Amino acid sequence: MPWFIAMVSYYISLRLKQFVRFFSFNGIHPLIGIVVLLFLFTIASVTIFQKLPYAVWIYVVLALFSLLELQPAKMNVILRQQLTADTFFKAKLLENILVTIPFLVFLGYKMEWGAATLLLVTIVPYSYYSFSLPKPKLSVLPSPFPAYAFEYHNMFRMVMPVYAIHLLLLIVGVISGNFYVMLVPFFLLLFVMQTAYGLPEEASYIWLYRCNAARFLQKKMLALLIAYAGSFLPFLLTGLVFYPSSFGIVLLCFIAGLIAMLGALFIKYQFYPSALVTQITQIIFLGFAVSAIASPPVFIIILLFIGFSYLRAKRNIKSILQC
Repeated sequence: MPWFIAMVSYYISLRLKQFVRFFSFNGIHPLIGIVVLLFLFTIASVTIFQKLPYAVWIYVVLALFSLLELQPAKMNVILRQQLTADTFFKAKLLENILVTIPFLVFLGYKMEWGAATLLLVTIVPYSYYSFSLPKPKLSVLPSPFPAYAFEYHNMFRMVMPVYAIHLLLLIVGVISGNFYVMLVPFFLLLFVMQTAYGLPEEASYIWLYRCNAARFLQKKMLALLIAYAGSFLPFLLTGLVFYPSSFGIVLLCFIAGLIAMLGALFIKYQFYPSALVTQITQIIFLGFAVSAIASPPVFIIILLFIGFSYLRAKRNIKSILQC
């Protein structure tokens, strides 16, 4: 029994470390990433229950889909080779329950005890097998972004499912006939795109441009505009075609998102090469940019900050580009 407890505890501790390192590897400080992830999860859960029919069953399906998506297929093969079937089942049962705890907590908050029980009952037999969804075998996933936009290439390949979820939720917003459901995928994708500027690159990536600081920032802005316009074109078209009366709000969101992205770009080079300060400032700025949709005075403040941040960024990277 002590050996079993030690083995399962060690495996769970490794999985938790992998979860924390996921944020670091994607250029996000773990503390910031976990807080933002919980916030987005809560907002998405509330929106599903408020806006969608049969929300509780959709929620259970999403929980099971998350469980399938997060299965470490290669690690499961190794565990089956090293552990007995009973030990494998107990380790995976504990892991799968931990994965679904956020869903179970929210179902409990909504007093949906039947759905929570169904989810738990489904997890038990599934833990014997713990199979995962098949993944496409691609050596390099083609990216739709410009050649110099390396931030977006990395982000696209690491979080490509977010784009699929973005389009799926746009479709849900159209089918449900609720305009505000369509705003959820916009802010989800906006946050993910902003993280592309959360991790400063090596100085050599800046030096390769071999131009002055103003020209460097102009090139980065051009790449940003192309990537941003292409990413949110479905959002604009959906709002124009299906919600013409609310297109003004769609356009305001689009502009606020673009401002948030420009701010993230300048903040990155303003505080270069500090990753933690950069990410904290970007998150705060994103909040101000979103709030500017309903408050014109805030809009003026963030425009002034962007100008200030641009000047600081240009001064900060000038020495690198002149090497």
